[in-house]
Amino acid sequence: MRVLQVFNTPMHHVLPLARCLAKLVGANNFRYGAVYYPGMNERHQKLGWNCNETDSWILRLENEADREQFDLW
Repeated sequence: MRVLQVFNTPMHHVLPLARCLAKLVGANNFRYGAVYYPGMNERHQKLGWNCNETDSWILRLENEADREQFDLW
């Protein structure tokens, strides 16, 4: 089974679920599609929103290679 989870950015209240799903189905079978949120600002960052997470299964859709992989998933 492959799982694609899609949100606008890697969020502190969603990443724990994403990490559990990646562990459950395996990192090769899990992707988190992070649709870039251009409105990210300091206020959002203080609330825990972070565009700098580095988990290997996060696809950043502003990146062309990641967008191609996202389209395949």
